[in-house]
Amino acid sequence: DFLLLHLEDLGLLFKKKIVTIKDVEQLFGYYVITLFENDEVKKYMDWTAKVDSDIYSNFKDLYHELKLYQNKKIN
Repeated sequence: DFLLLHLEDLGLLFKKKIVTIKDVEQLFGYYVITLFENDEVKKYMDWTAKVDSDIYSNFKDLYHELKLYQNKKIN
């Protein structure tokens, strides 16, 4: 939870346009993708979502934006 909250905050900074998706990819991309795609982290996020459906929503949005950005770079 301690680690995920930092990525949730990073997602908020991205949403407020304080950091760009390029910044996120270069500085934190590995961590965002690795953690979001980790099965144990997914289980934990699903479990916490039962209590609060909005929890980690900025992190989730950031992950999806990062994947879109990376796919555009490749193509």
